[in-house]
This record gives sequence, C-alpha cells and structure tokens, in this order.
Amino acid sequence: MKTIVHVAGNMLLRPNGISRYIRSCADYGKSINQEHVLLSDSKPHDYLSKNITTFYDTEADLYSGLGMHPTNDHVWLAPDNNVVEQLKQVVAQWAASTDAKRIVYVSHDYHAAQALEQLAPSATRIVHVNHESDIQFTNYRFSYVNDDWISGHTKLFSETNNFVGLVNRNGDIVAKNPLFLPMPWKKVKHNITHKREGLVYIGDSSYRKGADRFLNVAKQLDTKITIISHDDATMFEDFNRVSFDLDEYDDMLELISQHKCAYIPARGEASPLAAFEALTVTNLVLPQERWTYEASLAGATVVKEEMAASAVEKALSSKMAPITLLVQDYKKRANQIWARL
Repeated sequence: MKTIVHVAGNMLLRPNGISRYIRSCADYGKSINQEHVLLSDSKPHDYLSKNITTFYDTEADLYSGLGMHPTNDHVWLAPDNNVVEQLKQVVAQWAASTDAKRIVYVSHDYHAAQALEQLAPSATRIVHVNHESDIQFTNYRFSYVNDDWISGHTKLFSETNNFVGLVNRNGDIVAKNPLFLPMPWKKVKHNITHKREGLVYIGDSSYRKGADRFLNVAKQLDTKITIISHDDATMFEDFNRVSFDLDEYDDMLELISQHKCAYIPARGEASPLAAFEALTVTNLVLPQERWTYEASLAGATVVKEEMAASAVEKALSSKMAPITLLVQDYKKRANQIWARL
C-alpha cells in the first residue's frame, strides 16, 4: 500500500480550496487502496475527511504566523519559523512511528514545504503543491499572504530538486521538476433529470472571486439566482444564499445541477475547483482570465467580460442537457495521475 502524507499548517485548513483538495485526495485514495495521512502543527478541523488520519502537535500555538491584512480585516499570513519547527517535529515523530514502506510527502503551503526541505525525510518522493494564485501568476495580488511568503515560496519552488505540483498548467512558476497534479475526483451521484432553471454562483463576496461581476450580470436577467457561499455579505441579501459543509459535497452538486448555468467570474485563482464542480452537472461560463485555461480544456465557455451576459443568457435558453464528456475525461486523467504518484 502506498501512503500519501499531506503536510499543512493548520491556519490554512479552513473550508477552502486546500482543505477540499486534501479531502478529495483522501476520498479518492480510499477507492484505490491508498492510505492518506495529514500532519499539521495543531489540531485541524474535523470536517476534512473520515478517510484521512491526522497527527498534530498538541502543544502548538494555533495563531502562529498570523497578522491582520493592511487594508481590511482578513487574516494576513506571514512566514513563521515556529510553525516550521512544529511541523518538522510532527513529521519526524510520525516517520519514527510508522512502518509504511512506500511514502510520498505532499506539502500544501510555504511552512510545510520548508519543513520537508529541511528535514528531508526518507520517502519515495516529496511534492510541493502550489495553491496560491499570486505564485501561480506573478501579475496577481489577491492572496492573503504577505510579500515575504510569496517571494520565499516562489524561491523554494525554483531551487528545490523535489517535485513542484502544479494545479494549473498555465502560469509563471519556474521549477526544476514540475509535476501537473490536479485534484483527484471521486464518483458522485447526482440527478440531472429534474427541471433545471436559473443561474448559480459559487464563491464569496470578494473582488478576487468576482462577486461584483456576477451581480452585474444577474441584475440583467429575469431568472432564479442562487448564491452558494459561507459569506453572508450585504451584497447577497437579495438572493437565495445557501452554504454547505465539506461533508455535504453531494448535496452541493445536487443543488448546482438544478440550475441551467453557473457563472463564476473570478479574477484570480490557482486552481478552479468550483468551476470543475459546476462543470460536472451544468453549463459553465467563465471570464477570459489566465486561470481559466484548465477549465476551458474541460468544457467551460470562456468569454470576454463584456460578452458574459449574452453567453449566460444563451446557456439559460438552451434546451439541451449539459455535455459533461470533456470534464469527465479531465477528471479521469487527474485520477490516473494520483494513482501513479
């Protein structure tokens, strides 16, 4: 049995893309007899996955590496050697206790990558996965990590002899050993035979996610609008807003499938996870941005922003069921990559 060891700082394990990525790895891994382990500096939330075993430092300071963003109240992450040392300790303790023979270590943030580089545990391989849009694309500045984090992580990617996992093949990351490593996908059951109507948005109210772009289009349409978001921002209050926990993934897909179209006009992403989720069950319109390259390969309609309203309107008026062959093929290839990791 192959053991995949995910290493991540706890402050990045929120209901976000990193957590969804790790959860999907573990859920898919179970179906192919992979063991998945998560090592973190302090206790992670319980919602990650029942298919992953967690080890963490019970004495760690949960709030290491935190500051406040200079222009708003969002958490601002900075490099913190204390977190690196805590992660090194947890990795070393786990490595000393396991009898696993085929091990792949996967880091998911800068602290974790530093810990694995410094500790260099004996393993089949080490892979550093990038989840930050501002490292994937150098012209972006959307991530809630400071400049030292971005420059340090970028430098590590360029200098390491280990693999650098790319969730998007379009981008500016320079690495000696790049490895395309999209999120794997488990099979889900969903109903696409029911009546489908309306437009759905998946994301928060931030400028980065393009909520303003979505509302500009939504206000031009006479159709049902649904917002899938944990964000209870004022800008969403006139619409039906629904939120889902990570363990309600199938329910989320079921709701998306009840809509004729999804429009996710984010300005900056590293990997468009919500786009692939939507593509599985409905038509998807995206803006012409650098991050949308991967989703375009899987069947998304990519248009210039000024053409978004007409593209959405066309999808809403279509009488055809969504064609998911391209996205299913994309997910199949992603799963094959993880099976061979």
